[in-house]
Amino acid sequence: MIWTLLLSGALADSPLTSTPFYEVYRDVPAVAKADSSHQLDDELCRFISNPEIPIDHRAAVINALGWNFDGQKNALVFREFLSRKYRVSAEKVDKKLTPDESFAMGYLLALDDYFNPEPGVPYLQKARKKMSRSYTVAMVTGLVEAQAAFDSSWCQMWQFYATAELRFPEEKRDLRPAAHSIVEDYMRLYSGECANK
Repeated sequence: MIWTLLLSGALADSPLTSTPFYEVYRDVPAVAKADSSHQLDDELCRFISNPEIPIDHRAAVINALGWNFDGQKNALVFREFLSRKYRVSAEKVDKKLTPDESFAMGYLLALDDYFNPEPGVPYLQKARKKMSRSYTVAMVTGLVEAQAAFDSSWCQMWQFYATAELRFPEEKRDLRPAAHSIVEDYMRLYSGECANK
């Protein structure tokens, strides 16, 4: 009974709308800017695609850009930025993406239309394969995969997320502990669904 009440409250939200881990990164100027504007610009595009910046900071910027019930177009802005960077048409950008850019593109696509996160999944899975030592990449990919499974299996949602947890003990996570707690506390609400299988 308690579990049912907790879960029904949680399901008013979802993995992509209820995990604001950027809140732990407000000390990073780019995160504060993204939280304030919720719009991607060239400065933030350079930030989220720069492999020299810690991946958790870049993920926090995208997380801070957030989501909108009516959808948004940050992935399109990023694609246009990359089109200018590589001097190719927007349609040919995908062939040029670095793993870091693929990660950013996938996460942006998923947040731009969280009712339809599937277009972001291949980008994130490609990034996860290339950036296999990053907990942040694995965790975000798991969140987006969980979002895609939202209407089909709540147990599977937990499993997508838990895969990253099993692979990365605490000392190997490239994410601030308090940020991890925000995500973990929400996603654990779904773990009980697997006990019923």
